[in-house]
Amino acid sequence: MLLALIALGGLIYSIRQLTNKGPILLGGHEIPPSLLYTSAIIISIPLFYLAGASDAMWWVLGASFFVIFIHALLYANEEVPGAEFEAVTVSA
Repeated sequence: MLLALIALGGLIYSIRQLTNKGPILLGGHEIPPSLLYTSAIIISIPLFYLAGASDAMWWVLGASFFVIFIHALLYANEEVPGAEFEAVTVSA
């Protein structure tokens, strides 16, 4: 997965260097940088799939959910949120 990230970073760096010098022209048409960045991401998707990035993503999401759930379960706050404000009744 590190190699896939390096390849994507290299593509993005190359695109940034090329577009800093001016617009990219291909056959008389100007290619916007957003299209080049989108193409770089689409090209790198198979690399991430081969590297098993989807498995890593689910592990990170699962571990994050577990840590957040445990933190919420063990968090003890004696103060009621908003208790410092007094209730005001407004009549029409």
